Amino acid sequence: MPEATDTFHGRGGLRSRSFLGLLVTQFLGETNNNIFRWLIIPIAKWNVGPENEDAALTAGAVCVVLPYVLLAAPAGYAADRFSKRSVIVGCKLAEFLLMLLGIATILIGNLYLMFAVLLLMGCQAAVFAPSKYGAIPEIVRTDRISAANGLIGLTTVMAIVTGTVTGSCLYDLTEPDGQYLWFLSAAVLIGVAAVGLMGTLLIGRLRPANPARVFPYDAPSQTINDLAVLMANRPLLVAALGATIFWGLGILAQINIDALVNTDLLAAAGEEAKQKYVGILLAISALGVGTGSVLAGVLSRGRIELRIVPVGSAGITFSAVMLFLGPHADGSAVSPAYVWSGCWLFALGVSAGMFNVPLQAFLQERSPRKSRGSILAASNLVICGGMLAASAMFWLCREPLDVSPRGIFLGMGLVLVPVFFFAIWRSKKA
Repeated sequence: MPEATDTFHGRGGLRSRSFLGLLVTQFLGETNNNIFRWLIIPIAKWNVGPENEDAALTAGAVCVVLPYVLLAAPAGYAADRFSKRSVIVGCKLAEFLLMLLGIATILIGNLYLMFAVLLLMGCQAAVFAPSKYGAIPEIVRTDRISAANGLIGLTTVMAIVTGTVTGSCLYDLTEPDGQYLWFLSAAVLIGVAAVGLMGTLLIGRLRPANPARVFPYDAPSQTINDLAVLMANRPLLVAALGATIFWGLGILAQINIDALVNTDLLAAAGEEAKQKYVGILLAISALGVGTGSVLAGVLSRGRIELRIVPVGSAGITFSAVMLFLGPHADGSAVSPAYVWSGCWLFALGVSAGMFNVPLQAFLQERSPRKSRGSILAASNLVICGGMLAASAMFWLCREPLDVSPRGIFLGMGLVLVPVFFFAIWRSKKA
């Protein structure tokens, strides 16, 4: 039975209808984004040939990340000016229409149009994000915010894994150009979008936070203003920088896992075997993040528990160092090196989830209601900048500096050492 709500805003518990609707909606949206992405990227790789595969992968990543930078101001405006529920419903309707358009581009067979739709999906996700996270403190009670973020983190990871696997499977069924048995892709993409749109009907009415806010026609200036608001609140800025570390190291670890398998754990294996076992390690690390997110919510016990952050930081450092010190590979997939790498990547993910959830909950709960959308949008902008910097750092380490994947994991662990001590000091002041 759904939990009773406690205010006219519909703030209730984790089993309230509104929170369950938000959970379902965001899970299916993230799933669909990844299904479409990992359906068209193999199509692009087949079209451009092996020599340009990296370009296809890079284009896919840019289409996903760039909108968060370009649309930070409008996304924050929408989350503050309108009911967050209305923004969420509008985004899900846009997703449904974009999936129809996406199938049309696959049938046309034009790569530029496919990536244009992926870019529009990134825009939809960028507008959706501040309203999704900003709605949490309006939907659930204060003593449930940390647990709610843990569940959001878990379902996000599950969605990424589900979407990646489903998109790859759809490509296997419709390869090489996605047009063979194309109706299977259409049924999945449009069906997931339709169910997600229906999920928004469960979310109760939410009042606009700042109905008087004016549209940011000068988006760059508004973005600077939003960043200024974030930087003026030092505790929120620190939390945003902590979340940036989480996402930056997350994308660095994701890329580095591929390099670790290809150059170390399974260097002598065929390409098909390598990709299979890269996927296994990625899934293990993602499962760890989901587990750590839920664990952080449980350990918070109804509070914004920042003392969990240094525990997560210490766990990341320890796991990263153990990945560096792990046994060397013998070429077989089930070697001790591969198994231990999986164990430490799971531990790394658990620690990362524990590190991030309290910071995200702090950002939501402590942000002023009237400017919460702007602050969360500015936070997303900082996070995306960190992700782009981490990607550039990976290239710098691998190409000019020739650092091994194990060495990159060691560097990740060492970076978190000062963060550990700072987190201890900051948690005592909170």
